[in-house]
Amino acid sequence: MRAVLDVNVLIAALLAPKGAPARLLVRWLSGDFELIVSDHLLSELGRALKYPKLRDRVSATEAVALSDLLKASATLAPDPPRPPARSRDAGDDYLVALAASCSAVLVTGDRDILALGPDLPVYAPSKFLARLDQ
Repeated sequence: MRAVLDVNVLIAALLAPKGAPARLLVRWLSGDFELIVSDHLLSELGRALKYPKLRDRVSATEAVALSDLLKASATLAPDPPRPPARSRDAGDDYLVALAASCSAVLVTGDRDILALGPDLPVYAPSKFLARLDQ
């Protein structure tokens, strides 16, 4: 199984090491699914980890370690050109297109994207963990 983890899920893994997003990273590292990333996703993660509200909660060392881990171990897929409009936030359309282009599920905490669920395989972190356990 392949999965794209939204940036909000990756950041949540750093903020709550015992939460569902962190457990997803452990499951990925254990080989339970293939993690798909793209240059756009990695760039967005890098920008988000520099926000002042996160710098107080995520050390620079943790931020670099996560970025380095993703670059070294996740599957890098090309960003789909001109993703179609799917979400209320146009900035999220690339995630939907990335997951679709790689035949992957999309894991997010974003309610707007989760609302698209009936049309595509999208899961909240806890729901994806439950699916992995099936």
